[in-house]
Amino acid sequence: MLDETATLIREVGFNAGLIAILAAVYGVASTPSAHPDERVRQRRNGLFRLLGGLMFGLGALVAMTAPVEITPGVFIDSKTVIVALAGAYLPFQPAVLAAVLVVVARVGVGGAGVLAGVVAIILATSLGMTWRAMRPRFDQRLGEVAGQALWLLSFGLAGAVAAILSMLVLPAQVRDVVLPVMVLPVAVVFPSAIVLFGFLFDSMLKLRKREI
Repeated sequence: MLDETATLIREVGFNAGLIAILAAVYGVASTPSAHPDERVRQRRNGLFRLLGGLMFGLGALVAMTAPVEITPGVFIDSKTVIVALAGAYLPFQPAVLAAVLVVVARVGVGGAGVLAGVVAIILATSLGMTWRAMRPRFDQRLGEVAGQALWLLSFGLAGAVAAILSMLVLPAQVRDVVLPVMVLPVAVVFPSAIVLFGFLFDSMLKLRKREI
């Protein structure tokens, strides 16, 4: 299991720069237009948000180009982390756009893990949307700092559970090989990645707000 954990950490590390770029894109896409015409502002804001979803989707596709193959047709990469962050930080339509792009790409890759991959993408995006809606309650009850920390940690843990559950739809002979060795690595690495990159996204958003 240590080897699988190291593999997951290495995969997330390889894509850290990519996710940092997505954080910068998120900061720009979240900045409202200052155009004096309200209709122009609305169009621009909508366009920026959709571009954000497109960039998240493309970022996940880039992460899929260098996967780690656990067993034939079953891959590890950072796409699930990226779509989870898209669900948590982007509005509904851009997050769905990102998820659809990644689902189409995963189906195109095929293999024994295609159904599990699609389920993982859908669950991760849905969890992100759910935690996005819950964010104000965390901040109101615990304060901004503690609320942020608990929100990210609970989000990461829920994402890890969803990723593990998605493995249950693997074919039985594949699941019996993959599940025992991947439960612990996913339980460790997924929450860590969500917390780390979530803090980065929050910091980028705060920076953009100060610049306005």
